[in-house]
Amino acid sequence: MNGTKRTLALLDRDWRTVGVSPTGRRTLREWQRRHVELEGFSTLADVVDAVDKTDLDTSSAIVWALLEEVADDPMAVRTVLQMIIPGLGGEAVRLTAWARAAAPDLLWDGDVDQLLVATALAAIRHAAGHRRSWPILSILRRVHRLLLREMKRIEAYRRAEAIDQDLIDVANDTTGDFAPIAAVELADLMRHAMSDGLVSEADAGVVWLVDIEGYTPGELASMLGVAPRSVAQRRLRAEHKLCRLAAAA
Repeated sequence: MNGTKRTLALLDRDWRTVGVSPTGRRTLREWQRRHVELEGFSTLADVVDAVDKTDLDTSSAIVWALLEEVADDPMAVRTVLQMIIPGLGGEAVRLTAWARAAAPDLLWDGDVDQLLVATALAAIRHAAGHRRSWPILSILRRVHRLLLREMKRIEAYRRAEAIDQDLIDVANDTTGDFAPIAAVELADLMRHAMSDGLVSEADAGVVWLVDIEGYTPGELASMLGVAPRSVAQRRLRAEHKLCRLAAAA
């Protein structure tokens, strides 16, 4: 079992105490004064079990009632989190597989575990006060979207770091063996263009990867998650600006 799935198992184990705790019972009694949908339950564990075992209308009403409490009550957040843990298992598998390929250091630091749980909590709080159909599924869909967005952000940041390091290596190389003179000149030209705001770091990175590293627009399109035509357009736009800058110099 990977670390992220172990985290979900630990949450399940913790719930065995939280779901039947005296604090949980007192909190549930307070909620029952405001929400008829929660009447008849003795513990928070009973509430979570009911969502799994009742029909859609009944279970949705229970979740909606809890979402009205989420903004002001951490126990409501924890209860809804417990409801979505089964659905987080698939996200844990996908997230771990992505981290192994794209950011393995996140596995060792435990950041993947934190990312999954933090994203789940953010999705729950975003749903607070809403009465969307299929509320549990709605929350899980938002978790999925948020994780995809964060994964793309991390990948883009890592690519930018790699490009920055390449530029630094070229600029600091004094042996003349690191790269042809064209690469050194291009690196210097890019620094001027980016510092003057003429070319964005992202577009400069595309030029570097194609002209110096030898990537094709198709390969970059797969890395960046865009169409090859978009990569070609960004490269062409940046090269025109770099050529004008070189001519003016």
